[in-house]
Amino acid sequence: MDYKIFNQTSILEKDLSYYFHNFFNGIGVNVDKKYIKQIKDNTIIFSDDFKKEDVDFLIKNYFINTSFDKKIYQEHYQAQLKKEQNSLHLILLPAGCACNFNCVYCYENHNDKTRFSSLHSDQIYMVLQENKNKQIHIEYFGGEPLLNYNWIINFQEKIQNIKHSASMTTNGYLLTEDKFKNLIDKNIKTFQITIDGTKETHDKLRPLTNKQGTYETILNNLKEISKLQDNFNIILRCNFNKSNSGNEPREQFFKNISFLKNDFRFSLIFRAIGLYSSANNRVTKENLAAYYDDKENIKHTWEMQALESGFLLGDISLYTQIGGMICYASKASNYTINPDMKILKCTIALEQDYNYFGNLNNGLRLNKEKIKNWKENIEFSETCEKCFFFFQCMGKACVLKNFISQRKICPIKPEDEKLIIEKIIKQKELLKRKLT
Repeated sequence: MDYKIFNQTSILEKDLSYYFHNFFNGIGVNVDKKYIKQIKDNTIIFSDDFKKEDVDFLIKNYFINTSFDKKIYQEHYQAQLKKEQNSLHLILLPAGCACNFNCVYCYENHNDKTRFSSLHSDQIYMVLQENKNKQIHIEYFGGEPLLNYNWIINFQEKIQNIKHSASMTTNGYLLTEDKFKNLIDKNIKTFQITIDGTKETHDKLRPLTNKQGTYETILNNLKEISKLQDNFNIILRCNFNKSNSGNEPREQFFKNISFLKNDFRFSLIFRAIGLYSSANNRVTKENLAAYYDDKENIKHTWEMQALESGFLLGDISLYTQIGGMICYASKASNYTINPDMKILKCTIALEQDYNYFGNLNNGLRLNKEKIKNWKENIEFSETCEKCFFFFQCMGKACVLKNFISQRKICPIKPEDEKLIIEKIIKQKELLKRKLT
């Protein structure tokens, strides 16, 4: 019998078997080649000795069937919208865009020195109280949020009786052991910290405002933090271009952080340095020099080397969870608040009027027309249904790119499909080894 292969089932050929990965439910199975007569034109024919219970398993778990009900796509899209409406995600900029670093690829204007004050605490607290029955997440962002460390501590104390989770994106320079302990005691449990390769490349890409290096201080902070027994999650981000992606710099990078690789609390993510400043119409020669389009897909090389070196990837959920690749700015109840009380959606286009949707002084009452325009190119589209990545992305991977181009921009290239599966398999193998 001929069976249709589900659009979100990907098949990776191995030496003696085919690996079936289902992007809808994250299940992966191996099927020996001897049981498969033919795979062609999105259909599959099994040999006569392939067990019926194995066929039934594949049907039950949406790998194959004689036909598929297309309603599954619209149903899960609507379920995602409902999930978003039942949550509230606030991205707070307590120090605005002010920063103690002068990263060569940064897109933000660091001249504005305004900070959050008690007025901000009161206004945001009111919003949280009004939405306390929702799933609330607070994220501290910048600039460098720790430039307003006391406000963060005081605010976390103020909202301690409101159920929420909290995270922080920080450059890590000011994140001493004592500050870190205070932050996790105040319910901030997840952190993203950037280390751009080795000391040599990192200090060129991410110097202090006085041009001094930052690598050693960050690494020392991480060493002290790693000695703590507390539960937390730190994602180390490495931004890369050709300057820090050669074989030797990569090897040295992993060697320098080897003290973390057996610690489940730490994981790695890798990103090519983008031309982020173009969103604010302020591109400098330094931005252009650091920019890297990664046509060679060095990102995959970084990620596979990380896994082979014993490090977990911190963003594997982008590929394995329903809605994993949906951008925060695409979600219905995600808002960014800056010190002038403006409500934004995207943390990149910080200076663009189209990204301003209201003022916190008026609560979360937003400009309906601007919200409508923002959402126009992330609505459900049947054209996305055939994509293996539909359930992760749903056409909402980057609302900013969609808005600017006035069309859906896919975050994944067709040739990425097999590479993603390789990473998922490798991460599963690594987790299995670590847990046994």
